[in-house]
Parts: sequence; structure tokens; C-alpha cells
Amino acid sequence: MILPFTINSTAVFVFRQYFLQLPRELFEAARIDGATELRILLRVALPLIRPALLTAALLTFVGPWNEFLWPFLVTKQQSMEPLAVSLSNYITTVSSSASNPFGAILAGACALAAPVVGLFLVFQRHFVSTNLGSGVKG
Repeated sequence: MILPFTINSTAVFVFRQYFLQLPRELFEAARIDGATELRILLRVALPLIRPALLTAALLTFVGPWNEFLWPFLVTKQQSMEPLAVSLSNYITTVSSSASNPFGAILAGACALAAPVVGLFLVFQRHFVSTNLGSGVKG
């Protein structure tokens, strides 16, 4: 159930655009100083692309977390269903017989949204902070 979501095509576009923003002068200066390509990636590029890494990680998490159709088709046991599928099953089965099922449905929706909102709140300062031009004069 997890395997189809391990590669996120949106993350590829995020990384491409972010790497195009990086100043070439930083990489040229590292090459002049004798750094290898791996060292340039680890010491120069990786610290600068932290916002892109967090964005890609959040996008890669949010997609499968909110996915409904694929887990609905794949899971056969009720114990293996993710929260979105369980909430849908609750809506179709229990809510028809309950007098006011909306409280439980809204609580399930809040529980479904809480991890994503929590991750965004924890990492929100990293999304807006960037120091791309800090190493280049001119």
C-alpha cells in the first residue's frame, strides 16, 4: 500500500526549480577550493535547499496520508484500513443508524488533519527562511 507513494513527482519539480535558483558562483567557488562534487552537494547545496527538502517531505507525507481510493481498493481487513477509509466506512454504516453522527465524523476529520497541520506548524519557519544570496557578493 505504501510502495506507490515512495516517489513523488511533485518533489522532483520542487527540487529542480530550487536548484535552478542557487547561485552558480557558490559551486564555482567550491570547485576552485578543491571540493569534490559529493562535498559540494553535502556542504554547499544541502544546507541551502533545506526549505525544498522540507516541502518535498511534507508533500510526500500529505499525499499518501490523505489518499482514499488506493487504500480502499487494496485493504481487505478492517484492521489494515487507514483513517480515511475507516472514517468513510463509519459514515456509511454507523451514521445511518445514529441519531447525530456528526460529532464523531468531525472528530475523525480533525484527527485526520491533525498530523499534517502539526507538521506544518513545526516546520513553518523553515519554509520562509532562506539564505540563498548570503554567500554571493554583488
